[in-house]
Amino acid sequence: MLLMIGKFKLLFFILLVCCFKTEAQTFYVSAPKNPANIITGSDIYKVTLTPNGLVSELISNCSPNDQFFSIAMNKNGFYWLRSPYFYKGDINGNALINCQLLTGVTTGSSALTIGPDNKAYYSSNSLYATDLTTLQTVSLGPMSYFPTGDMCFFKGSLYMAASQGIIKVDITDPTKSYVYLPLSPNLNMFGLVSVATSLRKNTVYGLCSVTPYQTDVLELDLENKRIIGVVGSLPYGILDAASPVEDGSITGIELDKIDINQDCSALNKAVVEILTKPHLEQFTYVLNGISNTTGRFTGIDPGTYTLSITSASDQFSSTITVGIYDLLKPDYSWQRKNEMCGIAGEITFTSPEPNSNYQVRYNNTSYPINHTFSGLNSGTSYHFEIINKNGCKVDEADIPVLKDVCKIELDQIQLQQQCDAFHKGVIKVLTKPHTYAYTYTLNGSVSNSTGVFSNLSPGQYAVKITSSEHELEVLSIEVPDYKLTQPTITYNKNNPSCNLKGDIKFGIATNSNLYQIQYQNNVLPFDHLFTNLSAGIHHFVVLSQSGCLIDEYDIEFVYEPCAVEITAIDVFAECNVLGKAAIRVTCPAIPETYNYSLSNGMTNSTGRFNMVDPGNYTLNVTASGGGTPQTRAIIVPDYRLLHPLITYNKNDPSCNLKGGIKFSIAGNSSLYKIKYKTDILPFDHLFDNLSMGIHHFVILNQAGCLIDEYDVELVYQPCDVVINDVEVFAECDVLGKGAIRVSCPTIPETYTYSLNNGMSNNTGIFNMLNPGSYILNVSASGGGTPKSLPVVIPDYSLDRPLSVLNKTEPVCDLPGQLSFTIKTNPELYVIRYHSLTYPVNHTFTNLYAGSHRFSILKKNGCIVDDISVQLTREECGDVGFPNAFSPNLDGVNDIFKANSNSKATNFKIQIYDRRGVLVASSNELHNCWNGDYKGEALPTATYFWIATFTTQRNEAVVKKGSVTLIR
Repeated sequence: MLLMIGKFKLLFFILLVCCFKTEAQTFYVSAPKNPANIITGSDIYKVTLTPNGLVSELISNCSPNDQFFSIAMNKNGFYWLRSPYFYKGDINGNALINCQLLTGVTTGSSALTIGPDNKAYYSSNSLYATDLTTLQTVSLGPMSYFPTGDMCFFKGSLYMAASQGIIKVDITDPTKSYVYLPLSPNLNMFGLVSVATSLRKNTVYGLCSVTPYQTDVLELDLENKRIIGVVGSLPYGILDAASPVEDGSITGIELDKIDINQDCSALNKAVVEILTKPHLEQFTYVLNGISNTTGRFTGIDPGTYTLSITSASDQFSSTITVGIYDLLKPDYSWQRKNEMCGIAGEITFTSPEPNSNYQVRYNNTSYPINHTFSGLNSGTSYHFEIINKNGCKVDEADIPVLKDVCKIELDQIQLQQQCDAFHKGVIKVLTKPHTYAYTYTLNGSVSNSTGVFSNLSPGQYAVKITSSEHELEVLSIEVPDYKLTQPTITYNKNNPSCNLKGDIKFGIATNSNLYQIQYQNNVLPFDHLFTNLSAGIHHFVVLSQSGCLIDEYDIEFVYEPCAVEITAIDVFAECNVLGKAAIRVTCPAIPETYNYSLSNGMTNSTGRFNMVDPGNYTLNVTASGGGTPQTRAIIVPDYRLLHPLITYNKNDPSCNLKGGIKFSIAGNSSLYKIKYKTDILPFDHLFDNLSMGIHHFVILNQAGCLIDEYDVELVYQPCDVVINDVEVFAECDVLGKGAIRVSCPTIPETYTYSLNNGMSNNTGIFNMLNPGSYILNVSASGGGTPKSLPVVIPDYSLDRPLSVLNKTEPVCDLPGQLSFTIKTNPELYVIRYHSLTYPVNHTFTNLYAGSHRFSILKKNGCIVDDISVQLTREECGDVGFPNAFSPNLDGVNDIFKANSNSKATNFKIQIYDRRGVLVASSNELHNCWNGDYKGEALPTATYFWIATFTTQRNEAVVKKGSVTLIR
């Protein structure tokens, strides 16, 4: 019986090893369906490592036309990345099933793997991680290496194939990744896969492209940084590789550690937690008969236990010992500091054991047993727990924080004279530093939060200080009368007088160096002489050397006015206005304002009066200072009566001649000038080339002043109306119409030409006139005598040449044509058709039915005749014959002939019997045969005919057929 059990165990082990070798040493690759065009789709192969080499099997998949550029696995979960999407399926035997879209991604990648943390890692210029549970993607940081192939986990680290070699990737900081195993530059490694080669060992293989139709599989020893060699080849190129253990899992059981801790939920109990390395298969953990699949056992009593771990491929056993745990309280105490003066409370825990194994837990956070909890508010009870090193609670305390009264503490009271107000005091109440806001109240009425009271008059004051928790009263503060302490101040002044300014100087009955005086914005020594002062009130402020106000003075300066004096009065003619005068009064300059006025109401402050009429005036002059006014009498003469006699001679403009004007004077003409428009010319200038109208002239003296002005009118004399020629001729572009052209000499007036048919213009040209007699009238705008003439327009349509039309009507779909023959002098004419001109012998072809307009022109382009030609299309009549006729003289179908609508020329028909004997012939289209032969009626039978003719399209046709003669 024991031997049979042993044999059974041996057989189970052999089956286990065989099963591992055939199933576990397996990985998967993706390969393009068409290596020349990889975007057409890819296949998935299952590759198995066997003692005889590599065996690959094409597996069916649920996305047959997909592009599996980057693939990865997590146990039987199969994942692939095709930008911009991430997909998942399940491997079931030799089939990929349950294909589905997982999520979108931000970038594509040729390197993809699944980590032990159930995250998909992939790389391009940066390393990315997508949580397969939440499907959230994060960028872990930029990469210094770009992937040429795959990536996988091996013994807890991530490796990636790049052109530089195998890169060891730092997941926490990808910039720290480095070349772990250099590779030859010509080694094109597209796949990197971790394969379970034993229960507790994984081996990493690199898949290298040799040609688009061959891939070598290299065994790598990453622990020793070397390449073992080629273990086999695949007969196709690959895109990527994946395996169930690429996250670093192993197939067998490998113990990591056993944690034994106190069970806080039960007295003297323990928690045992069995931790194993990442694995593929499900483990069963048994502790003294208690079984689970998590490896965590709670409520374990002290003692020794047997542990066993089993899986489908492996098993493990061991013993563990659980010790005794006791919930003991430590030696500790706490002290409380209540909240006071805005400072939060504190609670401090202390223990005599400096390296205590105990902690204080507050708000689910653990702190050392010697710790101060600050920032605690009053009115709140705080809960603390004492826990041991296993996190179990051994004691607890609820400690309330209270609030203590914050008292006001006086520091000092300062009393001083107020610097920026006269004879006022300032009280400053200073307290010790505090947190709460204080209110300071002076004499029970004035309050503030600063403790500073200013603008205080002399007297007794009391201050009370209050806060939200306390109050303090300060009594009997005396402010003295500061005015009694200042020295006596005097001053001497001189008022301003006419051109002289005023001044002032202050004096003091003590040391003047102790004081200074502020005037306007300047601060000056006390003994300064203030000069150049105008009339008015001037404000002075006396200051101490520190700049504080001592006293102020408003001193008035009274102005003493200047005397009014007239030094000259000038009267002269206005230069620019005729008949007007100007007055100029001169007075000495004074610091006051003069006011000058005339008895005509004119007044100003300049002493200059313009545009004054001739007459007698009284001048009055005053000054703003109030001095005695001065009065003078002034006579203004009439300056128009003073210039010499001026006359002029004029010539009015007449037709083509302009007018002229010349002035003369009864004195020396060189003393004067004449202004015309904007020109100033000598007095004896002849003004010519003048048009009719009023011309304005201004007489000036040599200084440019107005002497006189004249408006001289020139009256125009009109031109005579003369007709030089009247030309009558035919209209060139309109048949039967005439035109008139009238020529008159050029004059500076506008002609008006009119005919008695109502036509009128200014050009003398009349167009589109019908034949007949007309009266021409010509007038000019100057008003000269009009002229009239009779004019006759002949009938030019009677001059058209004799023409003959030759035309061929359009037939069927054949166009028609036409030509003209000019009988008289044809060389003088051309023909216009559709805006183009042709010789008179031109034949116009391709003409279709309708109206066509032709014009006969002279060689100079003038029209002499208009001809409208109507072409009518002749309908087609194809030649056809009936298939029977009955010559029985009943008036119906008695004659064999062409159908009634048939049309043809050059017609000939021959009729034969069945023996080929010609029985009839005819040249008449509509009378071919009456059924007789040589005068005898032929019997009922079928006869044959041959017809030749020319169609309306001018085509020669031979036509054959048969006809039945019915008796």
